[in-house]
Amino acid sequence: MSRSLSVSDSSLGVAVDSPRVVKYALAGAPNVGKSTIFYRLVGRRVKIANYPGKTLDKEVGSFVEGETRVELSDLPGIFNAKDPRDEDERLALSDALKGDYDGVVVVAAPHVMKESISLLRMLAKVRKVLFVVNMVDIAGPILDEEGLSSKLGVPVIYVSAAKGMGIQKLRRALADNLCGMADVPDVDVELKGRLWQARLLSRPAIAVPILLGILMLTLVALLFFVDGTTPFGESPFALEPAMQPILDRIGSLLVVPGNPLLSLLLRNGIWSGVSVVILFIPYVAAVAFFMAI
Repeated sequence: MSRSLSVSDSSLGVAVDSPRVVKYALAGAPNVGKSTIFYRLVGRRVKIANYPGKTLDKEVGSFVEGETRVELSDLPGIFNAKDPRDEDERLALSDALKGDYDGVVVVAAPHVMKESISLLRMLAKVRKVLFVVNMVDIAGPILDEEGLSSKLGVPVIYVSAAKGMGIQKLRRALADNLCGMADVPDVDVELKGRLWQARLLSRPAIAVPILLGILMLTLVALLFFVDGTTPFGESPFALEPAMQPILDRIGSLLVVPGNPLLSLLLRNGIWSGVSVVILFIPYVAAVAFFMAI
């Protein structure tokens, strides 16, 4: 179903081929990182499309890999492929099964592997699919990609959308249309890693308070180690109060004999501004450190 167009270039008298176009749908359970993968692939080149006669939206984007333009549709979440609970799920499942796509990317995550396999089994019987397992930096199948692919009968790629791991490999696979159809067996996929963390962070009711708590701890740590003031009193280990006397001492040395105006400019003008920048550096470094954690 891939498409390649040929247009005539009258100035050269030759036919010029436009990029080959392949179209995919991204399908998967809610909170598996499907939309994060979508934005990792297409960036900001996104538009909103409506299902005909419905108010439900889906995001559509594209990217170019080599000589191929890949078009992606991010479908609403499908948690129960066997018995969709609401109209959103039914429309998304119908689109995945019958939509005008060259293949469907089934996005899975460790905490909903059983539901993801169920969706994969349904789709792989009627159209080409690619099975993408997200969050493998936290937890993932014991088998490697080749082993799981052999077990399921369809191509498999492991990614971490949060860290960008495996995204380039996924781009190439989509451009090359590395999808397949199969009668996927009903198998249990053994997992390893911090499965509890994947389950925890996939629940907004739990993940949001955790994130807010981390932000508050970061703020308290900044006040304690850098500024020296905390809700519980002054910190004896603060960096800024320790640096200030050193900076003041350096400023007092910026004296030009016989030229008080130049000395004033150096000390109260230039060095004062430099001191502010120097004192601000620990804040930036601390924020970067805690964000990295």
